[in-house]
Amino acid sequence: MRAVIYAKALAGKSAQAQVSTLRRLCQKRGWIVAEVYVDPPVRPPKLASGKARVSLIDALLRRKNHFGAVCVWRLSMLGNCIDDLLWMLDEVHVRRDIHVVAPGDNLDTTTDDSLKKVLKALARV
Repeated sequence: MRAVIYAKALAGKSAQAQVSTLRRLCQKRGWIVAEVYVDPPVRPPKLASGKARVSLIDALLRRKNHFGAVCVWRLSMLGNCIDDLLWMLDEVHVRRDIHVVAPGDNLDTTTDDSLKKVLKALARV
């Protein structure tokens, strides 16, 4: 499976540490890391649009099934609000069948109980 990684600095976890962790996760699963997107930290973080995140979303929408998984440290990194996250999960995971893996939230839609984990992760956002 081809995977894409998205990272940005968070409190207590640098972007490079996230990329390293996510690369190891992909390697352990036998996935090929096709692309890595990294946004620098921005203050205030809730207002950050993130050029790399926008590029990631564009790549996912343009290349249907080009990637099999999106790997991020935390699910909240994929959107600035709950509406963004719900849209992202619907458009990427449900409509395009691209898995979402977020080890910081213990979320992995490649597993059978993925819906429960997604709902728990969204409840924490």
